[in-house]
Amino acid sequence: MQGILNLVKVLGFACVLFVVLACPMITSASELSTQEILEKLKTHQNKIKSIEAEFTMTLYGVDKLQIEQTGTFSYTAPDQVRMEFKKPRPQVIKTQGKESYISINNGPFKKIPTNEKLPGGSSDLFYYRFIKQFYLDIDLKNKPSEGHLYKILGFHKNEDGSLADSTSVLNQKACEFIYDRNQGLISRLNLTGHGSMPPIETQLRYESKNSCLVPKSVFTRVITPGGAISSVVKLENRKVEKK
Repeated sequence: MQGILNLVKVLGFACVLFVVLACPMITSASELSTQEILEKLKTHQNKIKSIEAEFTMTLYGVDKLQIEQTGTFSYTAPDQVRMEFKKPRPQVIKTQGKESYISINNGPFKKIPTNEKLPGGSSDLFYYRFIKQFYLDIDLKNKPSEGHLYKILGFHKNEDGSLADSTSVLNQKACEFIYDRNQGLISRLNLTGHGSMPPIETQLRYESKNSCLVPKSVFTRVITPGGAISSVVKLENRKVEKK
């Protein structure tokens, strides 16, 4: 069971439901820089005060694994998240800042152990805080065919701003994401792991509620040596409150 709980946390809202300080790179007078992209993600994050939603999460993959879970999701700015699972068994996972806690079968909350090299991101709705941990560069050699999409590469940096090496890199040593200029949000995020961390692929879809774009569905695939394990989270957003 602990393995599944850990998987749920990793897949989460990919959540896991993530500003770089490097010099912005401007591709042309009419195009965005990486700094501008990050500022737009920050604007979305700062616009929302709270979210209340119902969710269905399905895990499937290796050895015909298929687990369906349902429950409620709530977010309170700036970094409070609560996922209450109702089926197949009651449990609650809550995040407060960088710390996460779990309660199973209405028992007391216990802190979920976290790897010191695995930064939290489950309360980062639009990946702003997560992505600012990377040096970012717009990939001009492999532009998406759609003009409103940007492909961006990121490489992990240390707290002092230097490029991380094998001794200081976090588990997510690199990222690659697609930014949709029309929405001002990320539609795809791929992570390259360091050490034992497997590659992770995430696709995101949004919907407009109370004039705010909020996550509607999150598909995540973790590629392990034994095969891929996938998660599909679908949200029924009931209430979105703006600041």
